[in-house]
Amino acid sequence: MPSPIPAPAPAGRRCRLSGTAATPGAFHHGALLYRSVDELAGCAAAFARPALEAGEPLLVVLAEDGAEAVRDALGPAAERAVFLDATEWYRSPGAVMSGFHRWLAEQEAAGRRAHALGEPPRPRAYAPEAREWRRFEAQVNLAFAGRAARVLCAYDASALPEEVTGWVRGTHPVVAGERAGTNGGYRDPAEACRHVDAGPLEPRPPDARARPFRGGVREPRAFLRAALSRLGAEGDALEDLLLAAHELVANVIRHGAGRGWVASWRAGTRLVVEVGDAGPGPDDPLLGCLPPAETDGGGWGVWLARQSCDVLEARSTPAGFVIRMHRDLDGAR
Repeated sequence: MPSPIPAPAPAGRRCRLSGTAATPGAFHHGALLYRSVDELAGCAAAFARPALEAGEPLLVVLAEDGAEAVRDALGPAAERAVFLDATEWYRSPGAVMSGFHRWLAEQEAAGRRAHALGEPPRPRAYAPEAREWRRFEAQVNLAFAGRAARVLCAYDASALPEEVTGWVRGTHPVVAGERAGTNGGYRDPAEACRHVDAGPLEPRPPDARARPFRGGVREPRAFLRAALSRLGAEGDALEDLLLAAHELVANVIRHGAGRGWVASWRAGTRLVVEVGDAGPGPDDPLLGCLPPAETDGGGWGVWLARQSCDVLEARSTPAGFVIRMHRDLDGAR
């Protein structure tokens, strides 16, 4: 008989998980705003209990201290959960979306309802990265709508500014912990994505190198190879970005205006590659977030680009539709 899961010890405030119960065929995306590791562990155990007692899969992706506290709270039943390294899992929004999509598909194929508990990274100082992590939480509601899964995103409310916790409430239909229940601050996810795009992209720096293209991929690829090499790109970083840019340029030629531009520059330790389309571009808040169906025969370009960089921005601008890929040369992938 599986080991019973102990009831969580009191953690100063009662852990409430209103609205996060599993409903067959429904996707539940909740936020836990906790203020201590004990509260995190207690709420995690309450969240995990229905899944593990039903023999359903549970994925846990937390920082080391939080993961250890959750293991202790679950007791022997923790052996039935899958614990993954948070640094590797949360290396980029694209990596998380792709990894969760793949894991969820595996559980669905086996006829199992999936459950996941994770703690997204703290707000980043690099503005494009901070924006895309915010967008990610809104995109999750669109990408997995109707899927049989239950997700709880943990945030340390004691360490985050109100601006961030406000965004957490705006992108999670239910909130657990201090303000449990249906979340009146939740906003339509497509609207939330548009809100991220409300401000302009950062201007290119004066030393950025750019070149227009029309009707072919060879010249822009050669231009970017030379430009990125001068900026210090080599090995996998160089080849990954070149392949992704090649696919994006091909998209412009086949499906867009047929003409556009490429550009590259450095932002500190990061390489930035920009591919522009003189046309308006697609209006899709999930552009490239999920791999296309095998039967589509196309649509892989932007998805591949997301897998090749740390941050991808896609934005309509007065000049046309712009995709920017950011890759940190100091970051391990």
